Amino acid sequence: MSVTASTPPVYQAFCTVQGRKVRYQICGNGPAVLVIHGSPQSSRAVIPLVQYLASQGFCAIAPDTPGYGLSAPLSEPKQTTTLDYARALQAFAKELGLAQYGLYGFHTGAAISCTLAAIAPDEVTALTCDGLTAWTKDERNTILQGYLPPFTPAWDGSHMTWLWARIEEQVAFFPWHIAEDRCLMEFDMSPVPRLHGNVMDVLEAGDGYRHAYHAAFTFVTENWLPKVNCPQLFVCHQHDPLASHYEREVFNGFNTELHADMGELYSAISLCLKQQPGTEFSAAPQTASDQNGITHGWAGKAGEALAYSGKLTHNTKTPTLLLLPGAGESKALFARLISFLSVKYNVIALDLPGQGDSESLEHPPASVAEISEFIHQALNKLAITEYCVAGHGLGGRIAAWLVENNYASRGAALNVNTQPDTLTDDWLANFASDLTPVWDGAHLVRAFRIARWEQIYTPWFNRTIAGRKRPGGVLEPAAIHQRAVNILKARNAWPAAVAAETTYSWLNSKPAGECFSYYAVPENQLCDTALLEQSGLSIHTTGAQDMDWLAALEKVMA
Repeated sequence: MSVTASTPPVYQAFCTVQGRKVRYQICGNGPAVLVIHGSPQSSRAVIPLVQYLASQGFCAIAPDTPGYGLSAPLSEPKQTTTLDYARALQAFAKELGLAQYGLYGFHTGAAISCTLAAIAPDEVTALTCDGLTAWTKDERNTILQGYLPPFTPAWDGSHMTWLWARIEEQVAFFPWHIAEDRCLMEFDMSPVPRLHGNVMDVLEAGDGYRHAYHAAFTFVTENWLPKVNCPQLFVCHQHDPLASHYEREVFNGFNTELHADMGELYSAISLCLKQQPGTEFSAAPQTASDQNGITHGWAGKAGEALAYSGKLTHNTKTPTLLLLPGAGESKALFARLISFLSVKYNVIALDLPGQGDSESLEHPPASVAEISEFIHQALNKLAITEYCVAGHGLGGRIAAWLVENNYASRGAALNVNTQPDTLTDDWLANFASDLTPVWDGAHLVRAFRIARWEQIYTPWFNRTIAGRKRPGGVLEPAAIHQRAVNILKARNAWPAAVAAETTYSWLNSKPAGECFSYYAVPENQLCDTALLEQSGLSIHTTGAQDMDWLAALEKVMA
């Protein structure tokens, strides 16, 4: 989200908890409050409350529940209960150094928070729950019979249609899978951007979206709520279908409130949390290393930071190796290469502005020069001033610009593509098809179909015999699905990046030959090597897979 002078900045952060990578978003300075999202969402969904609490003098910390957002799942996610998630949350608080903290949870997050308050009375200073449940046996059985079907990519993208419809139905009916008048809710249909945000959270979680949900549906309030001794408040929007649960016997003697106005609901939460404040804490970005010693984090200004993964532990005068993906790709493209190369070199891979796990941008840079400057400034934040660079696709053009303009000392372009140079008008008009979220979710299927056609035609929009890819690409649904998710995560930055590919032509590339190398894949129809050689460029060949590039990257660092 954009940050203004009146909006407390939200920092992206990682930490490692019991060997698992945990992403959290943090805002404000003051007594610590953990803000736990519902299912099938991520911390994204509670940012408005996070910023409100920060404005009220708290340090609000919103982790992604294990298996959701960017947090790794628990070791046995299919067997989990709210106790498992509560213990994971307790370990997270301990990792941050929080001796005491307030708690807020929404729906699934409420069940997890209630469980944690019951098992950690010396740590939880106040408990606020929004939509804590008290299921009857019949309600629980009805929900478990149909609420959580598997989510599996289909060859034709029909799973995308199903997902959008499922998220819409959840706003209209409860339970969502029973479309009857008795299950209709008193809510307007959510705006398209909100529906899309929830869909993207499910796409990030994949089939694992079901696990914390299942834990919440098997949560037995009677086993945990009587053990809560701290100040507490149980709130709900008056039209939330869970509001009626507060009339049930288990809530007798506890503070319950229903609100029609979200501002009043937020205010009630804040007042409860102020009764007994937690440990003082301050918001700041934070990185974490995974089990392979690879560090993950964000670099840059809050609200426009670039996500990175890498290893910067060598005490050497050798420049850092920077790896850049292409348009609609992510730094995950280089995951294996980082592990190999980091044995000898400092290595870092960045997601391009607005793409991958980088923060979304209202106005993403749309030229190679602008993107390059953006990246260079992010590297300065990491105190990386001397580096070599290699990029795939658009990343190669950015690498060339950085070398040409003396930001990087050496570089290479991997899997060079000349079509943006020779098909400029068609490339601009057709390659980045409009994926703006629309009311019926058609943009999701469009992304999947683009990802599939990329494996059959080159470029994907030239669906003719002449455009047929020979040999064809990988048509396995899971791989195509992941490419579609990457495109969707890029949002408006994808067309901006595609436009950038046409602003820096290989035919006019200027990096000195000894400083920059061009690598083409022989079977790649996207590259006209003869055209490049006519322009005076010396072209090397390499394979299409990540490990095929190892020798080229070693040469960059030589």
